[in-house]
Amino acid sequence: MAPLRSVVRRGEYYDSVLLMRVSEEVRRAPGVKEAAVLMATDTNKRMLSDVGLLTEDVKRAGADDLVIVVEAIDDESAGKAILRADELL
Repeated sequence: MAPLRSVVRRGEYYDSVLLMRVSEEVRRAPGVKEAAVLMATDTNKRMLSDVGLLTEDVKRAGADDLVIVVEAIDDESAGKAILRADELL
């Protein structure tokens, strides 16, 4: 199973259009299988659950929290992808 990592940034809000662009860019990072950068609304959490990307940290996040979720071929690739998301934000 590929490593799945998530980061929750409490109280950080970003526009959904920006988050979609960041998600697309992170998905193109080397070693990334899937990625999502979005607000932790109930709708978005259901979507993450549907595609197997919902982590315990994301489950506890609130609608005003930013989440970054990355599934990658290894931990190093996942970590680099999260750093890339931070750079783009």
